[in-house]
Amino acid sequence: MALIRKIYQLILYVSSRRMAWGLPENVDIVILDETNIFRLTPMLDSNNRYVVIKNQSHLYFKYLFKAISIDSLLRPRKIILNYHIKMIRQINPKIVITNVDNSPLYWEIDREISNSINFLTIQNGKHLLGISETLPDIFKVFFLESVPYYSNFACFSQFDYDYYCKFGATIENHYVIGDIALTDYISEYTQKSKVFDICIIANSWNDQLSDKRMWDYILRFTKLSNYRVCVALKTSYDSPSFHKHIQDLNEYTKDTNIILVNRSKYSSHFLSDLSKVTIGSHTTFLRQTFARGNRIYPINFVDESMSSPYDLLNHSLSPSYEEFKLHLQNLIDVDSKTYQNKNLDNMRYFDSFDVNITPADKFKRIIKTFL
Repeated sequence: MALIRKIYQLILYVSSRRMAWGLPENVDIVILDETNIFRLTPMLDSNNRYVVIKNQSHLYFKYLFKAISIDSLLRPRKIILNYHIKMIRQINPKIVITNVDNSPLYWEIDREISNSINFLTIQNGKHLLGISETLPDIFKVFFLESVPYYSNFACFSQFDYDYYCKFGATIENHYVIGDIALTDYISEYTQKSKVFDICIIANSWNDQLSDKRMWDYILRFTKLSNYRVCVALKTSYDSPSFHKHIQDLNEYTKDTNIILVNRSKYSSHFLSDLSKVTIGSHTTFLRQTFARGNRIYPINFVDESMSSPYDLLNHSLSPSYEEFKLHLQNLIDVDSKTYQNKNLDNMRYFDSFDVNITPADKFKRIIKTFL
């Protein structure tokens, strides 16, 4: 039965893609997968020849035929692995680059070819390990299904490297570059005067018990004084899920002066930089704004397995209301320089921020060493 299921999955894999023959060979760079291709290609030198393996949309028969053997027919998953390895070896690049950091298939490809072809994985998001048995199913999407392997890993921060290694990941070489998605914002960054007291970072969904508890605390707190509060939406108005997203948030903010701000490029970062304190839960975003010197209040009413790295900040992530009120007021009142001096080590550890060297600049330096 298991074999039938695997064969069915292989058929789905093949039938869901456009058929193509082969790809150019003897190029400098292979980009594995179309994911964030619009970010990767502008960072490449114009003299570098590259080819994109369009895994999400195409299947290349030239290499698929070579991957099929009698032995592999009994192990359909092996066909997909062999297909990629034969394709990459025949293209014969100097380096393979992918912005997909959470694929067991890509980890396996990396392990198989990195002794002869350089392979660089660029971190694309926050991923957790050590899933709790009590974790609600909806939050399991944040966890990797197994422990990763990276021969070369361009990560957001030193924390990410340490965190993965703590759970048994194999990372042969790592490079702290920050998030390449923030390159433009960092290159144009300027310090801003504070307009809001509090910025709330909305989640993709906001109707879980943990969300309701956090919003209960926030609404009780904002009634104590005339605080200026904004909400950075997670979903843009043209998204299919926008209606539900805004409906949930409107339910919390009705009859208040809280401002909901539509999502656009870097809008959350801009709003956070305009605010004294940014509140959010299980999000990489808080690390990024924290690295810029901003005050943050991470909340985790879900499960301890989702607390990293904010459990290093020495305050409760699942506070009582009285604890929440006291800590939030202290954050609003504290002088920015005092807060930054106290948290400087963690700011540098949680994420990478340097207006003089953007993540793209760091990426370009790494690529040059491989070519």
